[in-house]
Amino acid sequence: MVKDDPLKIELALRERSNRVGILSTIIFIKLETKAGYEISGYLDYGDKLVLENWKPIFVGHKKIMPKLTDLGYYNWRSGKVVCNDSSHFKVKQDPSKGLIFQNRFDRKIINPAPGCNPGANTTRKRVYTPMYQLVILFDHVTKVMIVDRELDNHREIKSIGRCEM
Repeated sequence: MVKDDPLKIELALRERSNRVGILSTIIFIKLETKAGYEISGYLDYGDKLVLENWKPIFVGHKKIMPKLTDLGYYNWRSGKVVCNDSSHFKVKQDPSKGLIFQNRFDRKIINPAPGCNPGANTTRKRVYTPMYQLVILFDHVTKVMIVDRELDNHREIKSIGRCEM
């Protein structure tokens, strides 16, 4: 295991935002298993933080492994494909775009296809790490908090596109 793995650093930076619902991150991960075959999947990071213990992953005792219960799972050896909705995303099949995700909070579409715009309020970042063959993070901003320091006022805005100053 790599001590200062770039993926662990990137996920640690996003952990709090995903826990409080400001950000919804989808992790695409492709790796080779101990048996030597490839699996890949789309994981809802916010769901995973609630449902699983991430301490062994952040400490370096365990790798992130796509599961049959994730947003998307593909076993390259057997050809098994599974898609599941999560508490943050609906999985959809679009005839022209292929696999897409719809955020349940703001209903915006996240398009994970390479070379395409990932969608409104969404960024795509590839993370280079020796532990995995391919990792891409899709960060979807669902809420923006504006803090007025003078009045100590907090105002929540549900979409960046609707921010008014």
